[in-house]
Amino acid sequence: MLYSTSFALRVATPDGILLEEAVVGIRVPTPAGPFEVLARHAPVVSSLEVGEARVSVGDNGAPSRRYLSVSGGVIEVRRDGVSVLADAAEWAEDIDADRAAESKRRAAERLRDPASNIDSARAEAALARALARLQVVSRVG
Repeated sequence: MLYSTSFALRVATPDGILLEEAVVGIRVPTPAGPFEVLARHAPVVSSLEVGEARVSVGDNGAPSRRYLSVSGGVIEVRRDGVSVLADAAEWAEDIDADRAAESKRRAAERLRDPASNIDSARAEAALARALARLQVVSRVG
């Protein structure tokens, strides 16, 4: 019996669907570390961390990869496919590198100044999102 090497993937945010197609794999950031799903993976649900997601599309022998910055959410693996419901997500090619670098600079500056009345958890989250966006945008050269 031959098994499929691909599965249906749907990536959605509150703003809409970013991807809905057959893929050969997805790797996402979770609280336990990177989590990779391939065809025929057992059902599971996990929360997502801020970070880089890698989507492998095409032939299982030499798939092309697309990169996505995700800012939290959940991944659900079912027998009939995988759903990623992200709080926010951007494809690498859609990220403005200058804007991400400026966000990183501002967040780091807020964290360096302990005298300022800032919400440090919020500034740390902003820094993590900016770093993830910069990591992802570096993938497209």
